[in-house]
Amino acid sequence: MENTPIWVTILVAAMGFGIPLLFLWFGLHMVFKTRRFMANAVTVNATVIGVTGGRTVDHDGTGSNHYIPTYEYLSAKGERIEARLYSSVTRKPAIGDTASLMVDPSEPNVVRNSNVIYYVIGGIFAAIGASVLIVMMQLF
Repeated sequence: MENTPIWVTILVAAMGFGIPLLFLWFGLHMVFKTRRFMANAVTVNATVIGVTGGRTVDHDGTGSNHYIPTYEYLSAKGERIEARLYSSVTRKPAIGDTASLMVDPSEPNVVRNSNVIYYVIGGIFAAIGASVLIVMMQLF
């Protein structure tokens, strides 16, 4: 690489280390954010009171359905609270459907149905970032 301009080397190094660092940070952030949520979360029985969303169409013409239900549940103090699901679902729930959900009392307007997927996605991002960083350290 004697004839390679310095700016190319710097650019490759910045991308080679910067992108994996972003992956690693995002993955760890997601895992720790989920862990913090799980430490404070309580389970509530909630009823669907509304649904937003609909069909999305990709550039190739295929599409899928994504819905964000709004639930109502009773807090530990007996207050009725409306909350939206943290992520979308592909099956449209009917008004009146019930579900056992998790909520952080410090953020009562957001409910989650499962957190295992957030650990898995965060772990995958962190593993990819760490693996590429190790390879880059061997190359430089």
